[in-house]
This record gives sequence, structure tokens and C-alpha cells, in this order.
Amino acid sequence: MSVPMANTSVPALSVDSLAMKPSERKKIEGRTLQIQHMAPDDVSLPPVPLPLMQQQRFVSVQTYGPGEGLDKRMAPKQTPTPRPCVLDGFKLLDRCQVEFPDEARTCDVSGMNATGVVEEDLSYFVKLKRLDCSRNSLPLHPFSVLPALEELRLPCNGLVNLQPLQGLFPGLLSLDLSYNGLTVGAVEQLATLPNLRELDLTCNSLKQLPAPDSMAQFRSLEKLSLERNLMEDSSSVLLSCAACPKLIELQLGYNYLTEFVPDAVAENRFPNLNTLSLAFNYIATEEALMPVAYLMKLELLVLYGNPLLGPSCEDPTGETIEQLAMKALDLREEAWTNRPLDILTEVPRKRDPPPPKAPPGEGKASQTAARRSKYRGVSLASVEDELLPPAAEFRAAGNRALIDPNTYGIEAGKAAQEQAISHGFWASLAQPDSDDGSVQDPARGEGGEG
Repeated sequence: MSVPMANTSVPALSVDSLAMKPSERKKIEGRTLQIQHMAPDDVSLPPVPLPLMQQQRFVSVQTYGPGEGLDKRMAPKQTPTPRPCVLDGFKLLDRCQVEFPDEARTCDVSGMNATGVVEEDLSYFVKLKRLDCSRNSLPLHPFSVLPALEELRLPCNGLVNLQPLQGLFPGLLSLDLSYNGLTVGAVEQLATLPNLRELDLTCNSLKQLPAPDSMAQFRSLEKLSLERNLMEDSSSVLLSCAACPKLIELQLGYNYLTEFVPDAVAENRFPNLNTLSLAFNYIATEEALMPVAYLMKLELLVLYGNPLLGPSCEDPTGETIEQLAMKALDLREEAWTNRPLDILTEVPRKRDPPPPKAPPGEGKASQTAARRSKYRGVSLASVEDELLPPAAEFRAAGNRALIDPNTYGIEAGKAAQEQAISHGFWASLAQPDSDDGSVQDPARGEGGEG
């Protein structure tokens, strides 16, 4: 053990010198020591080696700095970000796991950190229908060279503005542009896609939509998702969405809407709307939703997460929307339609059915087996083989019961006989005579003549 001293030439103190009296320790070998009071952090001591077993067990702790070993050891491992690359034909072949470009049908290039596309290579993939480019930095327009593309996913690509898309993507049916930063002008460009049916614009920080005249260009759009945006103006948003002539499903959850304006159902707007989600908005009164009752084709209305359902924003009983439900029922009866309307006022949760109860009088073993059973309302019984007749006897008994006059009457037996003959399987049946009980061929008449 060494003690820091002012004079570096003074020898280190030994254990024997530390046992001396203070007066005797002042002079060692004719030199005077100067005692300094130092903090423990100022003393640099050599590291004490850990035992071999601890070195092997906590080797990951020693590789980090002080106080960081336990936290970093418990933290989940983060996947390193791949280097930026360009999406070319070789990478597509590798991800599609095919040998030739015309063999590719579906491709997933998500998470490659691709920043560009070689359009010339994409033109060789003439049969590629579905492409997933999530978590990259790719633009939209280069993929228009894929002639058979029907589904394209580009979430988390940092898209803000789009180039003109007029005349591009003639066969595209589904487009996912969620978790980007698209502007209103970019949505107007998407309206020029001729055959687009499904469009996902979730989480794009959109505060409004293009004018109804621009939204009317979505002539084939059937499903539109606008969840998790910043929409506040209920009137303009609903009127713009109502301009889509073939819209069937509309998702407006997690926004800032406060009502469903009456103008949204006037002049036969939303003629084909089947599903409407207004979950987790700021609708506070039932009167603000009354115009929804005039949507005659609506079958599913999602309302949970709104203040009108109570403090928890849920109402399992449905009392808070009772007037809305009755209004919708009355209007549908007047319109002579029996189309049902389901209103969700509670967040769907997965609930397992309760275990079946064991019959009374049985022990704990039977109750435990009943709780572990995966089947409901099913009991097992053992049947002896001799009690089960073969299929031939079943058919013969059924045929006899079908044409037996004692069972169904004479008239019913004749009608069953005629029906059996018309179906062509009379050869296996025998008809008892109604007078003398003799058996005759059913192909012959009542007189027995052929």
C-alpha cells in the first residue's frame, strides 16, 4: 500500500512503520514526512482483479463504464441501422428469393435504409404485384414503372410532397402512405390515380383535406383511413370525404372532431358508406351525432373514446346513445330496410369464456379436468360396437318407415312411393299391397300388369 507524499523520493510506508507511535513516524531514514489529507477519489489505486468465476459471469459488466454495466446489460439489444443503399434489381431478386425478375410476385424490402431506386432495373419485374418498402427514404413515382403493381406500402419514408402522378400507376389498387408528412397538395396528386381503392393516410399531421371538387376525383376509392391526424374542422373534413362517390369504409379515429354535421348527409352524400369510425375524438353530446342516423347503409359505427360515453369514454350498456339508436331504427323502418346497425361503445377486448362447471356430486379431479377442457358443452360416452347397426340396416329401416302405411297412412305411403319411383331408386324398395298384404313390384301398376 502506497501513500502519496510531497517528496517523491521518500520511500513508501510499510506495515511496520504504520504501527509506530506518531513521534517515531516523523523521521524515517533521516527524512521528514509531510502528511496530507486527501479524498478517496483522489487516490488512484490499482484495480483489484476479480475471481475467475466472477470474471466469466460478469464480463459484460466490466466492459462498460462505472454504473453503466447493469443498465446496458438489461437493455434490449438494438439492431444496427444498415448503411444507406440504392434499391436495384439485384437487391429485389435477393429479397424475392427468385432467380429471374419475371418470377417475382411479392417483395419485402422494408428496413433496408434505401435512399434511391434504379428505375431501369424495376422495369424487368413485369409480374410483381405487391411491394413493401416500409422504413426507407424512397419516393413514390419511380415505382410507376412496375406494370403489374397492385399493392404498394411506403410507411415511414419521410414523404412530404409528391410529383405529378397523372397517368401513372394504372393498376394500383391499394396504397399505404401512413406515418409520413404529406401535405394537402400531395393528397390532391393521389386523387389522380384512376383505379385506387384503398388509401391509408394515418399519422400524416393533416389538418384538413382538399376541397370536395378535388376529392371527387377519387372515383374508385372504397376505403380511406385518416386516423391519428390533426383534423379539427368537422364540417370541411366530412364534406371532403363525402365527395368520394364509392366510399364504403371511413376511419377518422384519433382526431379532434366534435360533431357529425348535418350537411354531410344532405343531397345523398355518403350513399354507400358501410363502416364509420369516430373513435377517440371529442364528441360530447348525442345531438352532435344525430345526422349519422340518416346513413341508411351504415352497418358499423365506432364511438368508444368520446366524452359523450361518460368519464371513462366507454358505455357498455349503451344508455348514452339510446336516442341515436332509436332514431336510426325508426328511419330504417320508414325506408323499408332491415339493414342492421352495430354501434361500438366499448373498446374490444379479448375475453376468454368462463370454464365449464363440473356436474354436482363429482370430485375435485373432475372439476379440474373441466376447467382444463378446450371444448364447451361436449360430453364423452362409450358405446359398444354391437349396439351400432351397419349402414345398410339404417337405410333399410329408413326405407321401411318411409313407405309403411301404418306409420304415415295409406295416402302418405303412396305419395312417398311415387316420389321414390320418380327419383329412380324404387328397385331397392318393396311395396306392401293395401288389400291382401302381398308384395308387388313398384314398377307395375295397381293391377299388376307390366
